[in-house]
Amino acid sequence: MAYPWGNVFDPDKLNSAMKGPGDTTPVGTYTRGASPYGVLDAAGNVGQWTATPAGGDDMVVKGSAWADFAGFGRGAWIDKRARSARHVLVGFRCAADADQP
Repeated sequence: MAYPWGNVFDPDKLNSAMKGPGDTTPVGTYTRGASPYGVLDAAGNVGQWTATPAGGDDMVVKGSAWADFAGFGRGAWIDKRARSARHVLVGFRCAADADQP
């Protein structure tokens, strides 16, 4: 799938430049954009740091942010940033093992 909810872009399912408020939103604001596994905001809101090296001092950033337009909203979108970079459009997601308390 191109987007967490399917293959067709829908600006009502993510926080993006197409229809968002022009800033970040709390996780869970766009429940219609959930993945089949129930993951929210995998596209839109902020691009997410990963632990994947992209060569040199760069790291992979996946997804898209509130200032991105259609096409960038895919959770599979990959960018790279210097490990030391800081930007309002890039954040992170805390994840835990569902079997752990």
